[in-house]
Amino acid sequence: MKVRKASFKDSEEIADILKQMKIFHTKDFYRKKIKFLNQSKNYKIIVAEKEKKVVGLAAIALISLLHAPRMICRVTILCVSAKVRGEGIGRVLLKKAEQFGRVHYCHRIEVTSHIKRTEAHRFYKKNGYLYLSKRFVKDL
Repeated sequence: MKVRKASFKDSEEIADILKQMKIFHTKDFYRKKIKFLNQSKNYKIIVAEKEKKVVGLAAIALISLLHAPRMICRVTILCVSAKVRGEGIGRVLLKKAEQFGRVHYCHRIEVTSHIKRTEAHRFYKKNGYLYLSKRFVKDL
C-alpha cells in the first residue's frame, strides 16, 4: 500500500469511495475541489493506493485559533473503501495526518465524525482519540 497526495485525477475513485459514506457529489465536483484545495499550504488531501487503485482518503486542515497557542490539525474526513476495511489502511492514513500536524507544530489533532458513525468512533478511540467536545452546526 502506498500513501500519496491526492490529485485531481483521483476524483472519480474518491467520488466512489465517498458514496459509501452517503456523500454524493460528481467527479467534476471533486476534481475542482482537489485542484483548489491542493493550492493551500494549510490543507492536504491524501489517498491510499492498493494495486494502483485508490482505496482510502483523508483530508487534513491546519487551523489557527484565537484561544490556542499553536495551530490545530483537523481531519475533516477519513474514509476507506468497504472492500478493504480492517486491513490497517485507516490507521495508516490517521498516522500520516498526525505526522502532517507534527511537521506544522500543531499542538493537537482532532477528527470530525458524524454522530451516526459509531463504527468510526470506535476506530478513533482505539487509535488513542478522546471524545472531548460537541459541535453544533447550522446550515446557512
